[in-house]
Amino acid sequence: MEETENVEDTEVSETATQCRSTLSLNSEIEDAEAETNKRKPTQVIGETTKRRRTPLNPGFGEDAEASETSKLLSKPVDGDASKPVDRDAYGKIPLAFASPEIYQAVAESAPPDVRAKSEKEMAAYVNEIIMRYAPSQKEMELREYRDKIISEYPRLHEKLYAIHPTEIFVPSFIKAINEKTEDSIKNIISKPFPGILTFEIFQPEYCEMLVAEVNHFQTWIHKADIRTEHRNNMNNMTYLDDLGMGCMLQNLMDSFISPISKVFFTQVGGSTLDEHECVVECHTDGENELAVQVDDAELTLNVCLGQRFSGGELCFQGVYCEKHVDTPTRPESDSTKYYEILGVPNSASQDDLKKAYPKPAIKNNPDKGGDPVKEAFEYSHIVGQAILYQGRNRHVSRVTTAGKRFNLVLGCKSTAFRGMCKLMSDFSWCSKCKQEKERRIRETVSTFMAGVRLK
Repeated sequence: MEETENVEDTEVSETATQCRSTLSLNSEIEDAEAETNKRKPTQVIGETTKRRRTPLNPGFGEDAEASETSKLLSKPVDGDASKPVDRDAYGKIPLAFASPEIYQAVAESAPPDVRAKSEKEMAAYVNEIIMRYAPSQKEMELREYRDKIISEYPRLHEKLYAIHPTEIFVPSFIKAINEKTEDSIKNIISKPFPGILTFEIFQPEYCEMLVAEVNHFQTWIHKADIRTEHRNNMNNMTYLDDLGMGCMLQNLMDSFISPISKVFFTQVGGSTLDEHECVVECHTDGENELAVQVDDAELTLNVCLGQRFSGGELCFQGVYCEKHVDTPTRPESDSTKYYEILGVPNSASQDDLKKAYPKPAIKNNPDKGGDPVKEAFEYSHIVGQAILYQGRNRHVSRVTTAGKRFNLVLGCKSTAFRGMCKLMSDFSWCSKCKQEKERRIRETVSTFMAGVRLK
């Protein structure tokens, strides 16, 4: 276990170092090749990215055109193919950005025909590239505002802002991740329904600390009269990046969720996750049931943090692409109950659910339960247990009928997958696309067989 802690602490240190090296368009670039290895900044506070959106708010793929600047900077060009770049020329002409070094770096990696242009034409070329990927003025202002909040916020539990595996995760989860094999990961996973995974992840003490930190933050911003941006007009959400947990959450996704997604979700970008957005939701009794939701993420990790509550089940209604997102669920009235899979009555308590979980987790691995013809599935939250599912899976969160429920929701995104989706017209993971493909195949076969009979 001591060796495990050393390995994980090393990973944390490396990740923290990466997170501190944030790309700034106004900073000097001393080494173009080194600049390509810096981590892309995490999303800023504001309305540029929405974790959730309804069919009336089409936004899927808006972030797909993530920065390709690193590719431009990392492609060397044969120096004999064109004239060398005059490093002093860009200090003599008007530039859209303050740092001539950026122009020099891009110019040195530009195609030969572009490098043959004049410095003024080259500057216009570089301006167009930078403006395509540079954050807007509003995003920059919101980033500065978030940084100000982070610098002034008095943290309650400092240990929450870095990954300490033995204090966060249950032993079975740590063991599976450290062994780094598909079998070790599959041993802790239950698959109660196609495309939906459940597994134990957080220790109860960690859940309590995280809830306390969120409550402390909300109390502080209320007393200090500080306004945070509520995307989707949902006031029950606390964005953990606002607290300064961005690096920790990126490490959580990279080192602990990606190993699982690479095994089970490769067809939907599970092997190329590179961005995150994370909130803690608070639901109390008396709230209205939300409309059908689709997450703006390739994969969503949802972990119940507590506390005592009843209700709040997640009801899934099928995975669909943007074109077919409004397709009716099949069958809508027949929902596979999580209680039935665990073998407990519907009146079972949280403790009963947790005790009943380990046996089905092994029995159901790697794929058990759920009629592939059906799309509806209902999941009941268990404190410390995670549910990992495809973000395009439509779902409804039932009303919390008693008590207060906190959930950590981590949206994991893949820039590469979103770029690929823009070039495709149908998708193997979309239920409707699969139906239409099967129909076309049947029609083709029928036409062929009819021709054979005529002959």
